[in-house]
Amino acid sequence: MKARPLNEPTCCTKCGNTFPWSPEFFKKGRGRSGCMQPCRKCDQKQSNEWKRKNREHCNKVTAEWRKNNRERHNANAKRWRDAHKEKAHAATKRWEKQNPIAKRLNAHQQRIKRYAKTSRGTCTKQDIDLQHERQKGRCWWCKTKLNGKYHVDHRVPLSKGGMHDRSNIVISCEECNRSKGAKLPQEFAGRLF
Repeated sequence: MKARPLNEPTCCTKCGNTFPWSPEFFKKGRGRSGCMQPCRKCDQKQSNEWKRKNREHCNKVTAEWRKNNRERHNANAKRWRDAHKEKAHAATKRWEKQNPIAKRLNAHQQRIKRYAKTSRGTCTKQDIDLQHERQKGRCWWCKTKLNGKYHVDHRVPLSKGGMHDRSNIVISCEECNRSKGAKLPQEFAGRLF
């Protein structure tokens, strides 16, 4: 088959629009001209439809790639965030609003890194939900009803060697958590365990 000359007006096989035969307008190919049918817009549309139909597969492949190429992914993500600061900030704020407990867990993880070089335990959203259920939606220290607004507190503060795991977390009201600060339970004179 004879290669089509570059920039020759060519009709797309999908949409019927005419474009110059070049990689700028047509899908990249292996031939001498470096392009093939359909046009870029049709190819992108077809690709997006396939991704929508096979979302689970795409997510799995993407997660695997990120896992195997963590440094490259982090570098790409940092480059994008630096180039799109406002979008990145808005996306972060949206995520924090939708995931308040995960936001708190991330903040705890940052504090753990600050206080210790080694791992100091882990705490999941399920652990927090379970503790909230155990306390029947009341503050650990003053017993007031929390009505869905609460802080995750460490009985023994991280700064005094406390672990960040389910055995050391309690649910408290904002007032108790802020007034307790980095005090031990005995110093705070709240409810002792």
